[in-house]
Amino acid sequence: MNQTRKYELLEKYHAGRLTEAENLELEQCIEAGLIELDELEDIRQLDYQLSGLAEELSSLRMRTRFKEELTDLIDPQPATAGHRFQLPQWLRLPAVRWAFAAILPVLGWTLAWWQFSHKPSAESGQLAAVQTELENIRTMMMMTLLQQESSSERLKAVHLVREINLESANRKITEALFSTLNNDPNPNVRLACIDELSKYLDAPEVREGLVRAIQHQDSPLVMLSLADVMIAIRDKQAVDSFKKAFDKAETPPEVRNDILGRLSRAI
Repeated sequence: MNQTRKYELLEKYHAGRLTEAENLELEQCIEAGLIELDELEDIRQLDYQLSGLAEELSSLRMRTRFKEELTDLIDPQPATAGHRFQLPQWLRLPAVRWAFAAILPVLGWTLAWWQFSHKPSAESGQLAAVQTELENIRTMMMMTLLQQESSSERLKAVHLVREINLESANRKITEALFSTLNNDPNPNVRLACIDELSKYLDAPEVREGLVRAIQHQDSPLVMLSLADVMIAIRDKQAVDSFKKAFDKAETPPEVRNDILGRLSRAI
């Protein structure tokens, strides 16, 4: 394989635009050692403008602008010459706009509370309240985007979890990630789910869910990723789960032997 084709496949993988034929080609390249699994893990293309909203709320002018932008999102008006703010196209989906509409009243109340309060001792609590509302918005958008037909939109939804400050596993979010991991037709989306769920391996329900998820997989790439997680948590049930998955799917012998070999040595 020449380097041009390799980078083309990697670029499409990162963007979630691989066709079934290209996905098969990518898996074959990995099996042949032409592409390392590490090269697939560097997905940092998502630059959501919401990540900087909390900092913008540090002044009255920025707080006012923030409310205007949320209002424009729900009822967009023709852009004026001085209006430079533009949201990504996916944020203008009707379903996402309705999500903002549902959260806007609470967020507006929080912003007003902060705007007219001048007590320094209360500022930290007010900022925390605003940040909580931002997390609620991101969560609602993630749930909405997971229902989209486009695999790239669902991939964005999974990676939106990175923008949500979770100190521990959130049941609503993990259930959505597991549902996607077990049912999404796109291997790239499922790989992203594993990446996010593996951040909460200290939670027993997450570890158990990942073991159960093995039987729902048929993609060698996804199986290899789950095998890495099983080695990390040293779950003995993983071997039986993989064998059942191998019986259902036409897994390449190289992948089957690699997974079972590594599990037997590690567990």
